[in-house]
Amino acid sequence: YWTIFRPSLQIIGPGDRFSLFAKKLILYNPLVPVLGGGKNLVQPVFVQDVVSLLIRSLTKKESIGKIYEVGGPDTLTFLDLLKEYASVLGKKRIFCRIPLWAGYPFAFLGERFPRFFPLNFDILQMMLKEDNVCDLNPLFQDFPIILTPLRLALTIALYPSLTKSTTSA
Repeated sequence: YWTIFRPSLQIIGPGDRFSLFAKKLILYNPLVPVLGGGKNLVQPVFVQDVVSLLIRSLTKKESIGKIYEVGGPDTLTFLDLLKEYASVLGKKRIFCRIPLWAGYPFAFLGERFPRFFPLNFDILQMMLKEDNVCDLNPLFQDFPIILTPLRLALTIALYPSLTKSTTSA
């Protein structure tokens, strides 16, 4: 028996590589580069939503033999996603669109030193050239779930100590 979940390319949560990278980029740079213009659509999903679905599928017979696309409730451009990060961080930034080819040297470095460069060729290809959105209707038919709004997911990802202390009280 099997059930396959295909989550969004961007799974957001405390400690995720992209959120850590975006946080540093936005906090320390008044001018934020956006590779390829940021026009591609993304549908980031909160990590807890994905985990919840995985656990629930273990006892859900209707999900056996099915493939589900999993994305968050918000669809926006990559540029708008970066702007949301800045907003949650309370920073006003200038976003500078730069050509996609400018990311290739960083992707090259990311292939060799992934710990220091969060970009690699696969991510560059998928995230910056193509839309990354999904159809949630099949998921909602078998799993009644309220997905975590992007702003809340970003707040938890960017301020894990703040959200940890408020949820444990």
